[in-house]
Amino acid sequence: MVFVMVPTTAFAVEDYGINVSNVRITDENADDVLNDGTVSYDAETNTLTLKDVTITGDFSGSAAIQSSKENLTIMLEGENTINSGYYGILSTTGTLTFKGEGTLTLSAKKDAVRAAEINIDGITLNIQETNGSALYVSTDYDSNKGSVSIRNGANVTFDCTEFAVYADGNTGITISGSTVNSDVRNNTNVIYTWNGPLSIINSKVTVNNSAQTTFPAIWATEISISDNSEVTANISGETNAVYTPTTLTVERSSLNAESPSISVWSNGAMKIENGTVKTICTGNVVADSLHSEDTLTIGRNSDVLAIGGIW
Repeated sequence: MVFVMVPTTAFAVEDYGINVSNVRITDENADDVLNDGTVSYDAETNTLTLKDVTITGDFSGSAAIQSSKENLTIMLEGENTINSGYYGILSTTGTLTFKGEGTLTLSAKKDAVRAAEINIDGITLNIQETNGSALYVSTDYDSNKGSVSIRNGANVTFDCTEFAVYADGNTGITISGSTVNSDVRNNTNVIYTWNGPLSIINSKVTVNNSAQTTFPAIWATEISISDNSEVTANISGETNAVYTPTTLTVERSSLNAESPSISVWSNGAMKIENGTVKTICTGNVVADSLHSEDTLTIGRNSDVLAIGGIW
């Protein structure tokens, strides 16, 4: 009798660097991560698909979804819900892009979505009951990133304690062809980009802060509102509803702002062209509601109402 030893080959499991509901995604489970048909991952396109998934947990020190990929697309199908006792979706190394025909409702005890860069592309996103920021990006994760883009018909609602949108990259925040509604309840800005511009293009944006804050609702290095946009900013604290240290431009759009102090303050030039601007100072001591430290240009076909005065 002859015994033949046949060599066996052990194949290492490939870890894709993504964790969903405390389950590590590998080449062995990528087709059905949670064993219920709700989460899958395509390694060739770096796409994580959520399909009618509900993820709930404490996730202490981590997140409901955490990624170490340089770029990750999250594709939404159906109605998706995430409730996290820590971060909601976290990627400290790269870009998160949200796409798809589905919706995502997300709540978290810390930031709802935190990454080096965030793109909200045509989805319906509802961030609610969040004790941190709704969207938070930082160049601490990647010095070449740090921007937020909300685009292509996205419909976004933010209800949070801290920033609705925070970005510190030099490309700032862009809202294009979309709708954004933001409510904040703390001593903080609603939309804040201190190192880059805020560009609002063909979009409807509403921001509110009901706290007695000392920070403007909208603070951006430069502000441009254009192409049939409608922007409304209201704040309860003794500060500006809208502030920029450089220039503010309103073209073919409307801006409505209300605060107990100077509602709209541009520390540089201000230009209104084919636009409608309404500013209201609601304070006991009426201040100028529309303020420009440099040239204020009101161009053709413009309508400006400043209750409190113009300076």
